[in-house]
Parts: sequence; structure tokens; C-alpha cells
Amino acid sequence: MTAPSEDHVLLLLGHVVFEMQETEATLHLAMTVAFGLSVAKSIEQLRDLYGKKTLGQFLALVREKIGLNPSFDEYMKDYIERRNFAIHNFSRTSIFGIDNDEGREKLAEFLTDLRYRNRKIKFTFVALTEAWMRVVSPEFATDAKFAELRKTDFYKEVERDFVPSLRAIFGKAAEEKSTTKAGE
Repeated sequence: MTAPSEDHVLLLLGHVVFEMQETEATLHLAMTVAFGLSVAKSIEQLRDLYGKKTLGQFLALVREKIGLNPSFDEYMKDYIERRNFAIHNFSRTSIFGIDNDEGREKLAEFLTDLRYRNRKIKFTFVALTEAWMRVVSPEFATDAKFAELRKTDFYKEVERDFVPSLRAIFGKAAEEKSTTKAGE
């Protein structure tokens, strides 16, 4: 296997950063829906309120308001640490140097792993938003405006692979069930 080129690694970094920004937008939307979609508050008002929250603040809100399975909580914490490292510290470390084969290989491995983790988190919160919208607005599930979206591979994957696991990840029951299993 040949080491990735500098251009390849930097392109991968750009993709990962862009995808992480999309995930943050997804988290903001999920929290907007989960924490107060009502007639009294518009999406815009809630987006303004939650749009300035950091991922760590969102994680705290999810724990407090919804409940979070400890294993997914740890996954999120690890993701946030890796994300913050990728955004703030790559240029400060020699481990991931782009000027040598070993550094580029390590960076490519790190970024590929981060990209996978990011995707899992993004799709999980897309699934949460989808499920929550069905509860808050039952007509959402059959709204013709979303017919084309429901035909996409993206939507089908969220429905098939992520919506079914929501009860095990979110809610006070998921949090308590996981704590009970650990104490047995």
C-alpha cells in the first residue's frame, strides 16, 4: 500500500470538516424539534436559541432533557474530542505530519475513522428528528412534500438502520436499562 499524497489527505480533511459541519446543523435541527417545536415557537426562534450551542452543550441537553444510553454518551464524548482535535490541533502535532508517508497514513486513518463516526452520529440524529416529527406532527409522515425524499437511499438507510435503534439510545428508559444491566 502506498502512502496517500498530501493533496489526498488535505482533500479528505476538507471532506471531513464539511461533513462535521453538516452534522452540527443536523444536531441543531434535532434539538430544535426535540426541545420545543410548538405553535408558540417557530423553527427560526428555536434555531436562534440552540444555534449557538456547542456540541458539548448539546450533549448535556440531550442527557438532561431526553436521556442517553451511557455507551452512546461515551461514543458522543469520544467523537467530540476527536472532532475538536481535528478542527483545532492537527497543525500542532507531529503525529499527523503531512510532509512524510507515515504522518499522512496516520492522518488518513484518523480522518477515515472520524468520518465513519461522524456519519453514525449524523444519521442517528436525523433518525431522531424523523421520529420526533412523526410524534409532534403526525401528518408529517404522509406529507406529499416529502414523497421524493422518502424514496432516496439516504432516507431508506435512516429508516432501516437508525430509526429502530433509537429506543436503545435515547430516553430515560434507555439510560436506566443500561445502568441496570451494568449493575447486575
